[in-house]
Amino acid sequence: MNYLSLVLAALGATVAYFAFGFLLFWLVPSLIDEARKYPAVFRPKEKMMAVMPIGMAATFIAILVVAIISQ
Repeated sequence: MNYLSLVLAALGATVAYFAFGFLLFWLVPSLIDEARKYPAVFRPKEKMMAVMPIGMAATFIAILVVAIISQ
């Protein structure tokens, strides 16, 4: 098992995941307006930015686990 290739694959998939999410919200800005209608379900931007590093790390780890399983 080549660990470097697994980590690079997971890193590339994480970048692609966040790029797709950014592109989706950029092309369909009404999704952001829709989320603002339900403050009990979606956190405000300030609170989301506080936990963003943890979310990004958790996403990377989840993608890494999938890469390991699929090998």
